[in-house]
Amino acid sequence: MPPNSRVAKSFHAMKAIGVSEDKVQPVLKNLLRLFDKNWELIEEENYRALADAIFEREEAEAIEQSKKIGNNEEDFLEEEAQVNVEPERPVKKSRLRN
Repeated sequence: MPPNSRVAKSFHAMKAIGVSEDKVQPVLKNLLRLFDKNWELIEEENYRALADAIFEREEAEAIEQSKKIGNNEEDFLEEEAQVNVEPERPVKKSRLRN
């Protein structure tokens, strides 16, 4: 993606804080669309808007992943509970002898 010097600078700034290009690219594209290609808003405060957007995206993905894991665990526990439940046995009526 970095044919443009601004793009290259944004990648470099994010690399300095440990963010890889593959995480930067989709977020940068989204911000450029959101800000109508207004680079000044992205470049302000050493690309803070870009960094914030990347971290927010990662957090949202982590939450979504934990929800999926939680749902899978709940499904497993429900299935296990259903398997372990024995059906009630009919009560035998015994005759009372006098």
